[in-house]
Amino acid sequence: MSEANVSVVMGLLDAWTAGDCDAALVSFDPGVEADLGQLPGGRQTQGRDELREVVAQWRSADQAGAVSVDKVFDAGDEVVVCLREAVTGECGATTERSYAQVFGLRDGSVVFTRTFYELALALEAVSA
Repeated sequence: MSEANVSVVMGLLDAWTAGDCDAALVSFDPGVEADLGQLPGGRQTQGRDELREVVAQWRSADQAGAVSVDKVFDAGDEVVVCLREAVTGECGATTERSYAQVFGLRDGSVVFTRTFYELALALEAVSA
């Protein structure tokens, strides 16, 4: 099952990086819990609609940039992904930020996701 979970997560990330947020959100359970508080403008959300709102805010504020996957860790019902994102600010300067995201899956859908600034904290969270 864990190989299938990695496939689900990689599929949603591919859709996200292609700019197809609707296709990415299909992989999330309707009641998904997301803790995106460690990202600029992020917060805790409940359900796809709230998650869609946060994504729309990132897009409209140009906070979301080109995302690439650095590493993927298969943790059974959870998948940890190291991401790198190029972000262009209001002044036009481009910076890069890295973070880790944990995706928890059940029956092929993401039921929770949580963002961490450090990979070690994400890996610690899945081993707890």
